[in-house]
Amino acid sequence: MPPSPCVLVIDDDDTIRDLVVAVLGDEGYQVVAVDDAQDALDAARATSPSLILLDSMVHGQSHALFVEGYRRLSGPHAPIYLFTAALGAEEAARQFQLSGVLAKPFDIEALVALAERHAGRSSP
Repeated sequence: MPPSPCVLVIDDDDTIRDLVVAVLGDEGYQVVAVDDAQDALDAARATSPSLILLDSMVHGQSHALFVEGYRRLSGPHAPIYLFTAALGAEEAARQFQLSGVLAKPFDIEALVALAERHAGRSSP
């Protein structure tokens, strides 16, 4: 049986991380959830995620720190979505050539649909 597709979640809010892990885990995804850019880069190297959800600010650091580091890793690269309630998220996503935005508060069905679109679905 092939391994479950991996979704990497980078968010410094414990509640958000726990919720995404629970929801996507129930859908059969492997979810790696971290709270800072360096841990995210380490996780990306170790897991080769199929989808990345990136909060716009992680412990006061801009998402740019992760994005620039991730793009220096050898590919292929997963789509990165800003995962934020911040104003101007769409413009930031365009500026950093990200795949899009999943706005907070987020709809559970939209989260699952995004994972299905980019990471495929694995039966639990």
